[in-house]
Amino acid sequence: GSLWVQLRVTLRDGQSCGSGGVQQLEVQGNPPFIASIHAPHASLHQARHPVISWFNMDQAEDLICPIGCEILNDPVKAEDGFSYSRGMIEAWFQSRRNLGLPITSPMTRAVIGERLESDELAAEAVRRWLQRVVNPGQSPDMRTMLAVAVKRMLQKAPDAAEVVDMRTMLAGTASIHDLRKCFATLDELRPILLDSLKGWQPPQIVVIGQESSGKSSVLERLAMLPLFPRDANICTRLPIHVRLRYAETCQPATLEVFNKATNQTEEGPYVIPTSTGFIDVREKMEEILKKEQRGALSTDRSIILKVHSPNVASIDLVDLPGLVTSPAENRAASRQLVAEHIQKHGDYSMFLATVDASQAPNTSPAMELVEQHRLQAKTVGVFTMCDEAAKVAKKWDNFSKRMDGQDKGGEGTLGTVDLHPHGWVAVVNAEMNKEKDVSSNFARLFLQASHEQKFLRQKMKAQVQKGRAGCGALVDKVNKLFMEFLARQWAPETVRKLDAAIQASKLDNVRMGEPCFHEMDQKRATQARALAVVEARKMLGERNSQLVQQCCRSLLETIRAKLIQASSSKLDRVPADKVCELWNEQHRKLSDECEKGVAEWGAYWAKEVKLVLEERTVVTTLASKPKLELWRFQPFIAKILANLQELMDGAMAEITDAVDLCLGEYYKEMSPFVSVACSFTTSPPTASISGQHTLLVDNIMLAFLRRSSDLLTSELPASLDQLAASLGPKEWVESCASQRVEVLNKIHSLEDAKARILSMVPPAVPS
Repeated sequence: GSLWVQLRVTLRDGQSCGSGGVQQLEVQGNPPFIASIHAPHASLHQARHPVISWFNMDQAEDLICPIGCEILNDPVKAEDGFSYSRGMIEAWFQSRRNLGLPITSPMTRAVIGERLESDELAAEAVRRWLQRVVNPGQSPDMRTMLAVAVKRMLQKAPDAAEVVDMRTMLAGTASIHDLRKCFATLDELRPILLDSLKGWQPPQIVVIGQESSGKSSVLERLAMLPLFPRDANICTRLPIHVRLRYAETCQPATLEVFNKATNQTEEGPYVIPTSTGFIDVREKMEEILKKEQRGALSTDRSIILKVHSPNVASIDLVDLPGLVTSPAENRAASRQLVAEHIQKHGDYSMFLATVDASQAPNTSPAMELVEQHRLQAKTVGVFTMCDEAAKVAKKWDNFSKRMDGQDKGGEGTLGTVDLHPHGWVAVVNAEMNKEKDVSSNFARLFLQASHEQKFLRQKMKAQVQKGRAGCGALVDKVNKLFMEFLARQWAPETVRKLDAAIQASKLDNVRMGEPCFHEMDQKRATQARALAVVEARKMLGERNSQLVQQCCRSLLETIRAKLIQASSSKLDRVPADKVCELWNEQHRKLSDECEKGVAEWGAYWAKEVKLVLEERTVVTTLASKPKLELWRFQPFIAKILANLQELMDGAMAEITDAVDLCLGEYYKEMSPFVSVACSFTTSPPTASISGQHTLLVDNIMLAFLRRSSDLLTSELPASLDQLAASLGPKEWVESCASQRVEVLNKIHSLEDAKARILSMVPPAVPS
């Protein structure tokens, strides 16, 4: 018909497609958007000058960015022949530069350049795909997209008659991301919880089990992300933490190495491609073990993977090293890692215990730890590798009896362990047949899910109906476990911490004074003005006596001692020609000391009155009587202090006049306070002068005292009304307005968080 494609492949001399010898790929066709052909073989992607690569409308995995696990956004083609979202590949390049490493292909890991070309064909394919599989107004969903592609692929298989409808297909690809609705509230509350609750942790799903019991495969299927070590010869050798976080936009996944001994990240974070992240994890794991010179496992370091995407639920997944029975050193170390994690994170963790379907649970070291740490109520048992057990009739018969034994609600049926109330779920771990393998690991996971559905329909239909088989059933149990975890443990503890945070924030609000004046109009300005005048007058009146006494003890006594020392020098038998000069010199010294004392007095009152006006009440409980807190009104305080300075300038001038008068009376000729004795018969003639210097100094001190008492009792209070009236409405906005708004908003957010947590938690299940 009107659809045609012509393909021309140019090989290097003496090479074949299979040996990576493709030099150029040229395509012509109609219509233009399929004017090239999909080349599943890696050698085609490694062509030296590939013209284009095709995005098959039935192979939606080709429309997924291999770095960010997102539908291609602004697709570009890199020099490795693969297409990526522009932001993702640029982040990959930057990460490599930051590490000082060569720029390599995220897919092949071969060294490439940084040249990027817009991939218009990929963009058109994405647009057309979304038109076909996404409803108008609906956001593109990668899971639905891949499920459609897998369904179409299976419809072309020899057993296409057994392919089920789309609803069943989606049920088979269930993952923890189906809990997004459940986690939506937590996602929205996360910033306020992290900001307000020190040590707050998100919930965790921790997988424990014997080595090679399928732990990593279970987590990979739950997350539907190929990040965990996977291979028959590869096991988890150190803790792997995958921190999934919901985000409105997709961000590149990152890897970092955490050192438990130093409690710090010692390497990373750096970008890894999500589609092949398990390779980075495996290589980093091997590198750490080689560095530590340990062939078995590492107890000092862990790998942390962070994934931010609109396609994930916010939860932590923890893959702990498998439990081993020998050698003894590794046996103890593997159990110690699990025990330490339970001790540190047990309050925020839910557990999946994996057991090979061919094994009796009561012989599993995972069950031993579950019982030892009393984790039964927060654990789901997972029978793995059911398809392998089905290959041996006796093993399958025993396994089936164990699954049926759950109905009896007890232990002992062929080694069954009762995990009340969540019980056991059976899952399939087998890889797909090679003929159905695809280049994308995302599609591999969906095909694996489809394979599980087919196996369960054929072998475990009754258990599927009871919700005990398949990853979908596991997700349902995790959902139930999570809700019970919220109701019993997380919510009460979090609400308690929120209550404490609310009380602390309310105390912060009270400490800023009441009523609030963070918003202002004429009416509130009038109220603030009146209250501030009353409070200022009250504060000055109440503190006047205390300040005067404090002034006497800390300042005037010091000034008095200096004046007495300066005036106590007795002129005894001084040569007559020097006596007047020395007497005048003493006068000048005493006058200078008085001048210094007046300046110190003025500075003292300016400082102390400012401290009084800006004094903050110590509030320790909400039961404390609220105060206005005058320090909030800085323009008013500034007016008071400016007026105080004017009053003090006048007071200091009056004190200076009084001092000059006293000194003039004391040092004048014929002063009644001074005695003079002359001896003119001696050689040389002498004179002695002595005076009542203590009386002189005390009279000077009286001038200081009089002005100190008058300053706060009459002069300054009398000016407050006029000072307040000179300020406009905007000047009465409290100086802590921004802090007030922040605290009030925080109180509102905390109370809203508390209400929303309580609303999302079902009634606690009786123990």
